Amino acid sequence: MFSGYRTTMDRIARRNRRRESGTLFTDHYDGIGANGPRSADAPTLGSTLILFVIQAVLSAVFMFAATVSGLITDSCSGRNCNFPLIEFSGWLAAVGIPAVFLMSVGLCVRTYNRSQATWWVPLTGIAASLLVLVSSIGLLYLGVGPEGG
Repeated sequence: MFSGYRTTMDRIARRNRRRESGTLFTDHYDGIGANGPRSADAPTLGSTLILFVIQAVLSAVFMFAATVSGLITDSCSGRNCNFPLIEFSGWLAAVGIPAVFLMSVGLCVRTYNRSQATWWVPLTGIAASLLVLVSSIGLLYLGVGPEGG
């Protein structure tokens, strides 16, 4: 019942012991993706940061793709268009992709503070951004509707 509380208290006790011994900020933590403080096969901090740069660039590309795909609404003159759905799909991409990036940064900081592996966070963020883009474009095509006669 109190296992989470006990784990937190153990972590606080370890931190206090390290603070008292003067080694709180001088440990040999190699990288952000380490499972433990001295894991030899852990990805370095640089690899996680490179993945975040890739995620930022891909998020910008996805935003541009969503904006360009919005140009399909120019063909709404002879079609039966659902404008509220088109507007929702535009806002989904404009708000969803940056929100996914910010959530992945926050999740990475949280898992880093717990000394857990974080290399997977930017990769998951890229996949989630791609999912938001695809769903936004799909809703956009549904909103444009079939050609009228």
